[in-house]
This record gives sequence, structure tokens and C-alpha cells, in this order.
Amino acid sequence: MTEDDARRVAVSLLNSRYPEFAAGDWVISDVTEYDTAWAFSYNSRAFLDTGEVTRALAGNGALVVPKSGDEPWFTWSGADTASQITQGRSAFEA
Repeated sequence: MTEDDARRVAVSLLNSRYPEFAAGDWVISDVTEYDTAWAFSYNSRAFLDTGEVTRALAGNGALVVPKSGDEPWFTWSGADTASQITQGRSAFEA
């Protein structure tokens, strides 16, 4: 799966899950490639435009889009994204 393919998956999922994303108030702020997945960070446009911490999202883990085509999943914000991807989604599910 290419970055463009993964971005389309991420945007589609974020649009359907968060009205703020669909409205353009939240945007993808970064993408990181791992061996098995792409991780998309997102934040509020207001924070990215101003740098004001009070306008940043809090507690939002990255959206992981597996290169295998498996279902995307969100990381926990309190744990390292790379470790979560390495260990796999099931290691962090309750």
C-alpha cells in the first residue's frame, strides 16, 4: 500500500468518524512510514495555524493504516506509536 492509498483510507475514516475532520477543522498533521503500516497524526487546524497549545487536540492517538489492507486502528495516546505498531493492535486491546 502506498502512502497515497493509505492517506485516502485515513481521510475516509476520519471524515466518517469526526464531523470536525469532515468540516476541515481537524487535519492530518503528519505521516510516518513503518515497515508494516502508515501512521497518521491529526490535530486541529487552529493549533497548526497558531501554535497555541490551548487549541490543540488532546488524547488523540495516531490512526494506523496497515500496509496489508487490514482494518485501520487508533493508537493509544499514552504509548509510543512505533511500539504499538510493532506489538500489534491486539496487544493493546482490553
